[in-house]
Amino acid sequence: MTFSKEKLREVRLRLGLTQRDVQAVSQTSLSAIESGRQQPHPSTLRRLAEEYGVEVSDFFDEPIITTPKVALPEDFDVVALTVAVQEENPEVPLDSREFRELVDKRFASELGHLSKAELKAVEEDLQARYKQLDRSFHSPLWSDPEQYAAWLRLWDEIRAVKLALFALDRVLAEA
Repeated sequence: MTFSKEKLREVRLRLGLTQRDVQAVSQTSLSAIESGRQQPHPSTLRRLAEEYGVEVSDFFDEPIITTPKVALPEDFDVVALTVAVQEENPEVPLDSREFRELVDKRFASELGHLSKAELKAVEEDLQARYKQLDRSFHSPLWSDPEQYAAWLRLWDEIRAVKLALFALDRVLAEA
């Protein structure tokens, strides 16, 4: 198994990130790694994999371990679930503890069949999704007034994913 600078670059580009967008390492270091002038330290690869939402093995020519990632079911809509809780309980303020508990209960009923390990994998998937959404939210693209509706949808999704992470944390604590 050999580290592949091409695969590292390919993952970054697939996510639509520039070297400057990457938070895990400096642009200078990433450029040196992707060009082959520098070999990455294992901790650097772990940070990049975490930021990109992939496995470290994705940066190698031969997979180290093939571990399937568990994610939320495809039909599981974080935003719709949170909106449904809001619509069912319009009298409950969105920023209240009571609302968070209602969302927690809904998540527990929807995800309660998963094992603790699967729930942790879902949490990792949501963390990666949140990081990606957060990067998009701070992008200059969203300062365009014509993109306002898309910006609002993105903000709603970021809030919903954050709520999902909090709910999942509490579900995990009880599992």
